[in-house]
Amino acid sequence: MKKLLADLISIKSYSGKEKAIASYIFSFFKEKGAEVFMQDQNVVVHISKGSKTAVIFNAHMDTVEVQDIASWHTDPFTLSETKDRYFGLGVSDEKVSIAILMELYQEFISSKIDIFLVFVANEEIDGAGSKSFADYFQKKHGYEKAYCIICEPRNAKYLGIGNKGNIFFEFTQKGISCHASEAKKGDNAIMGLMKKVPEIFHGFEKFKEEEEDANLGFPTIAYPTVIKGGSSVNTVPDTCIAYGDIRTTPKTHEMIKGYINGFKEVKIISETKAYVNKDKVLLGIFAKLGIKYKRCTAGSNDAVFFGDIGISSVVFGAGNEEACHISNEFCEMKNIEKTKRIYLGLVEQLTYS
Repeated sequence: MKKLLADLISIKSYSGKEKAIASYIFSFFKEKGAEVFMQDQNVVVHISKGSKTAVIFNAHMDTVEVQDIASWHTDPFTLSETKDRYFGLGVSDEKVSIAILMELYQEFISSKIDIFLVFVANEEIDGAGSKSFADYFQKKHGYEKAYCIICEPRNAKYLGIGNKGNIFFEFTQKGISCHASEAKKGDNAIMGLMKKVPEIFHGFEKFKEEEEDANLGFPTIAYPTVIKGGSSVNTVPDTCIAYGDIRTTPKTHEMIKGYINGFKEVKIISETKAYVNKDKVLLGIFAKLGIKYKRCTAGSNDAVFFGDIGISSVVFGAGNEEACHISNEFCEMKNIEKTKRIYLGLVEQLTYS
């Protein structure tokens, strides 16, 4: 386990640059004689038993980039440890999950149900890897029962059963460019956009008055999160683009989408709908295995892509949630063996459910 984790940490795998780590994972399973193949940019291992039931374990290969290497106490691409923690970039989010699935392969092959180990690309950007596999799975397979475990960090402690939807959008304001010395001849796009920001916020207020969702609360908006405008200090800009992030509930998603589409200057970059899992069978199995605490999160994750095609999906992984996307990222060692036990117990329970 430690060797696998050290190898994975040593491979830089920023989003969109996962080829090296994909090659490492692919080679590992190929040497084991596994049925492994590339699906788009994803590595997929299919443990086929001819069963009518399948469980998908989904772990992403990409990491966020190192923002401030000086704030790291150790090399982020070298696994280091204390008596109870491992350190390294992506160790919790989520190379520990990759290592666990790689190690469990030998035990998984004795299962009586079909298992898919799916190592996906681009999770940190837009979830394109999981979306691609979900589309492939829907077209290629027709299981009577299918379940998906998103191996995101949950401290091996609780079950993620749902999350808000999200809408990423850009708002483009046009103006008229001119030399700054004759500014009155132009129309400053940045100033024009700043006048629009309060208007969008004011219109959004009505959605906060909708009935609170029992699992997800109220929708939220962060706008603007990024502003791009201007090319030089002595030029009045003719274009300014602002980006926003809206988190939605099942009731409000389409209403909010329709509202922002009402602005001709708006373009939706990406969206996922809210998802809440109410599958008593899957949630009951986790409870039987000792994972009784469950909750929804404001942040989105790849479970929604599988929920959209009718696959019962939850989030459970060994990584430490509080350690994600920070310097000196860590994972508590105690979470690893517990997660292995839960994954193996889940497969056994699903065999007879």
